[in-house]
Amino acid sequence: MIAPYDGSLAKVMFRCEEVAGVTVIGFHKVSNATEVPSDTPTQSISQDLSAVADDVAVEYDFASAGTNTFSKGDVLGFSIDPA
Repeated sequence: MIAPYDGSLAKVMFRCEEVAGVTVIGFHKVSNATEVPSDTPTQSISQDLSAVADDVAVEYDFASAGTNTFSKGDVLGFSIDPA
């Protein structure tokens, strides 16, 4: 997606159809005038979801993760690496 404004990623909500293990969500961004973000996330967060039942939403807090800001026109993407 294209960022319509300068901003920051506060959180991502995620849920599974099955009980999951350690699951990593990555935030990818690249500046305007570059075709696609790198396969390597700008910032990623992992959580052990083995104690979370299926169909229950889990919050990934990117607000305190560090590199969560973006500028108007940046290309933003997300990756999910489930266990």
